[in-house]
Formats: sequence, structure tokens, C-alpha cells
Amino acid sequence: MDYIADGVIGFGGGGGFGGAFLSMLGTNQGNAPLNTYYGLVYYPVETKSKEKIQEVFDKIEQELIHVALENRDLRHISSSLTSDGKRTHTFTGGSCDFQAELFNREKSNSCDFIHHNPPKLLKYSTSTPSGEKGLFAVIGIEKFYTATYLSLDLDKKYYVF
Repeated sequence: MDYIADGVIGFGGGGGFGGAFLSMLGTNQGNAPLNTYYGLVYYPVETKSKEKIQEVFDKIEQELIHVALENRDLRHISSSLTSDGKRTHTFTGGSCDFQAELFNREKSNSCDFIHHNPPKLLKYSTSTPSGEKGLFAVIGIEKFYTATYLSLDLDKKYYVF
């Protein structure tokens, strides 16, 4: 049953059948499925310049924050790195209250609405899983978490498993 749930999330999260299979194979963590997600970003680039990849990482961070501000009742407070290297984006607003209620937590003035491990350049590709052609930096983001299914509001270059 856990594999079915992982597959449904992978398929519905924009990955299609490939996403379903990757989710079923790649994210099950023993007896605690669904506790981690993996993000792939096919980010369009002009060259395979390693020097420019930090700009891509920065743009991804800004896009994540922008999508949260545009689609949820939130105000961005800060972004930080935790002691274990995780990137955390802290917000305040009504969506934080909803998240606290959803997870049966005490309401707080703020919440870590988005958090993930630092992005990594996996490779370059000349096409996306959806068939778009061009030059793309394929970015992997481990432990990619967005509260209240914000990942569904990301544009088509994001794949979340």
C-alpha cells in the first residue's frame, strides 16, 4: 500500500508515469514512507558554465519564495542554513496557522514553510521529461519539502517525487 501511495504522489506531482515509478522506487524510507521528497529542476541555461550554476541555484530559491508569496497567505521573513546544512525559508501568515492546524501543532508567529538540502547540479540535458528541447541544468534537491502542497503550484520545470 505504501508503494501505491508513493506512486500516486509521483504521478500527480507532475512526474507522469516516470514520476510514479521513481517515487515508488526512490522515496520509500523503510516503515516511514512519504516522509521525504526529491525535487528535480530542469532549469534552462545558455551554456554549461560551472561558474554560472550558483546563479541558477539563487534563481530557484527566489522562485520558491515567489510561488509561496503568490499562492499562499504568507510573508517571507528569512532564509537560513541550519547546522545540518538544510536550507530553510521562514514565513509568517495565515498559511502558517493552517499548516499548524493540519499537523496538530501549536500555532506560532512563523513557520518553516519551505526547507530542503542545498541544490546540486546533477548533469546537463538537451530535453526535459515533458519533451521540451534546449539546454537544461538538471538540479537535484534532496529532502525537498513545501508545506500545504505548494510544490503543485510550481511551474513545469519542477518535478517533485
